[in-house]
This record gives sequence, structure tokens and C-alpha cells, in this order.
Amino acid sequence: MKQSLINYCILELIANFDVIFAKVGNASGEIRSVVAGEIRSVVAEKYKARPFYRDGGAFVKTHRDIGNLADVKALLPNTLSSELSKQLSEIIRHRNWLAHGGRIGEPSSLNIDEIYSTFQEILDRVRNGCNKKC
Repeated sequence: MKQSLINYCILELIANFDVIFAKVGNASGEIRSVVAGEIRSVVAEKYKARPFYRDGGAFVKTHRDIGNLADVKALLPNTLSSELSKQLSEIIRHRNWLAHGGRIGEPSSLNIDEIYSTFQEILDRVRNGCNKKC
């Protein structure tokens, strides 16, 4: 019973992180404008022969592209340190293990406080605009 309650709390924590992260927003509007401007510029002439050159802005990720932890991890390859990336991968595997009744993923050695700290560090790095592997 105690472990079931802990597992439920971990799933709730992860679900809340997904929601919070999706609401953080990102610089996608500004990046999309830069890409669109580049495509409209004279420089675009050299790109016309390339596939998707007119749709370059569509490749910029927005908050709508962040639906789960794996999306968060994929979105932040230059923000997460190697250790933080490993912790997030472990949390993702653990979440999958819990959500799919042990058929997918694997249990984690991280406790709920460590999971919370990992999420807090990710949000701190996003908020502080860390633009390198910190």
C-alpha cells in the first residue's frame, strides 16, 4: 500500500511537471520570425532548390510540441548537463514502467525528492536561459 501511494505521487509529480513545462513557453515565435525572414530574404534564392525551404518556420518547435517528458528532453539537448539528462532519462523510464504496469520501462533508484529536485533544476535552467551544457 505504501509503495502504491509513492508510485501514485511520482506519477502526479510527473504529470504536473508536463503541464508546468508546457506553460513555460519558449522563444519559438521569435525564432520562427527569424527563419521566415531569412527565407524571404535574398539569401533564400540559394535555398530554393532544397526540400521544404518554404516551410522552414514549421520546423521550429512550439509549446504545442511539448506533450511529455521525452519531448522536454529532446527540446533541451544544449541546456541539460550530462548528469541531468541521465536523471531525466531514468525518470522517463520509471514513468513508463509505472504507467504501463511494469511492461515497459524500468523502476528507478531515484526517490520522489530526487525526482522533484531534477524537475526543479530543469525549470531553473530554462528560466535562467542557460544556453550551453551547464
